[in-house]
Amino acid sequence: MGKQTRYSTSLYVSFPIPMFIGSLTSLTYLGLSNNRFSGAISNQLTNLSKLNHLDLGYNIFDSSPIPKFIATFTSLRYLGLSRSHFTGEIPHQLGNLSKLQHLDLGHSGVLEGGIFGWLFNLSSLTELDLSGIDIGTANDWVTLIQRLPLLSFLQLNSCKLTNSRSASFSTNMSSPISILYLRQNFISSSIFGWLSNFSDSLVSLDLGKNQLRGEIPESFGRMTLISSLELRENQLQGVVPNSFRNLSSLQYIDFSSNRLTGNLQDLLNVFAEDTLEVLKIRDNQITGSLPDLTQFSSLLDLDVASNKLNGYLPKRFEHNSVLFSLDLSYNSLTGSLPNFRGFSSLYDLYLNDNNFFGSLPDFTGCSSLYSLVLRGNQFTEWETQSIGQLANLNLLDVSKNVIGTFE
Repeated sequence: MGKQTRYSTSLYVSFPIPMFIGSLTSLTYLGLSNNRFSGAISNQLTNLSKLNHLDLGYNIFDSSPIPKFIATFTSLRYLGLSRSHFTGEIPHQLGNLSKLQHLDLGHSGVLEGGIFGWLFNLSSLTELDLSGIDIGTANDWVTLIQRLPLLSFLQLNSCKLTNSRSASFSTNMSSPISILYLRQNFISSSIFGWLSNFSDSLVSLDLGKNQLRGEIPESFGRMTLISSLELRENQLQGVVPNSFRNLSSLQYIDFSSNRLTGNLQDLLNVFAEDTLEVLKIRDNQITGSLPDLTQFSSLLDLDVASNKLNGYLPKRFEHNSVLFSLDLSYNSLTGSLPNFRGFSSLYDLYLNDNNFFGSLPDFTGCSSLYSLVLRGNQFTEWETQSIGQLANLNLLDVSKNVIGTFE
């Protein structure tokens, strides 16, 4: 028998960045991300004075500080240090990197924000991520946008931001910012007026997990370029305004876990039928029955779980070949189910905890179905042949029904 080679798939050994890299003095691009490099970063790297791209993200630098010598790489345009287990203060010397266009310190470790005056020297910056860094007590974070005129991408998730020091919310400004992520902070609804400064440029906005209250303002309808809008886990109430009819580029919507009201059909009427791909409005107070979805030709994911829906599923419901995920669970929907033959792309189907009854429907043709949850209804029988053909099925839950007959 020939020589056998064995490969380990479970090694978690980490090593410092190899010393020889410091001798590659002609390097302009160094990407070491998504490895298991560890320990303090060697001063040998100071020789790499020609670098314009440095990415050390997603490593394990054992709670060592961010090296100050990085600030000597004055040609840097890209600096990525995200999720690399650094600690201590962010060196203010990074403000010397005047050519820097992309700075990612997101979730770098237990970093102390301190005063961010050095950021204002980075006038070429177009992309900035400080997520996971406590800057709630730093200078007014709103001035980051005012003082960085080229900034188009800003991510400040989980930064303990509040409105308490943000008098600048009332300031008029022009900015090319197109992507703004402020998830999981302590921001209130006073931010809404300020957002109108970016109505002509915003493409993606995430204000999920904040302290937004009251109604969604009509002014959102002026964000005509927006394609992704996330307002989940706030305390918003009322109906989605009719001005959303103007948002013809909107593809992704997540308003889950608020106090929104109104009829589901009326809600769907304010969204563009040919562009909407994802609609998540679970855990609200939406009423009515599920309308015909066939006009939403691009809809891939619909989640209206945990609302106040009732009535029957529409007869034309079976003709939707692009839907990937459907969650109608925890409502008061009733009646027998239509067949699902036309759902060739359906991967997840959650109809649990409703009042459906009769036979389980025909799932012939649902070759992609992975999760099928029908728990907590009043089904009495099922047609076993069609379910038996679901070769991809991983999760099947029909518990808490009254099934006693198999066809």
